[in-house]
Amino acid sequence: PEMLGAMQTTGQLQALLRALRLSSLDDEVTATLCRGLVTIDLGLHRAVALLAELLLPKCLRLTRAPPRALLAAVLASAEAHPRAIMEAVLWPLMRRCADPTEEGGAQGDLVARVVKQCFPVSLQ
Repeated sequence: PEMLGAMQTTGQLQALLRALRLSSLDDEVTATLCRGLVTIDLGLHRAVALLAELLLPKCLRLTRAPPRALLAAVLASAEAHPRAIMEAVLWPLMRRCADPTEEGGAQGDLVARVVKQCFPVSLQ
């Protein structure tokens, strides 16, 4: 967490995260990182940058229901930092689902599950 907070700009953080190729990590490792790094204390911009590199590419590649560990990572991130998961993962997935040229069934199912499990009924 200190390294993420030490980056002076979001651009520097994004460059570092891209260089680390976080989306190529095993889903179990991804879930562990999400549980350990994604907190409200991380701040919105840093959390969005982290989730966009760590989770979004994996979610965009889904062609069927996500593996259990990836789902756990997304749900843990949604519970820890709801606004960040919305900006980094859910909004891009919803845009993909709305695009008639894209196949987005798995992404739509994931969005629905996260919203049902992690967001208050008043927001649904």
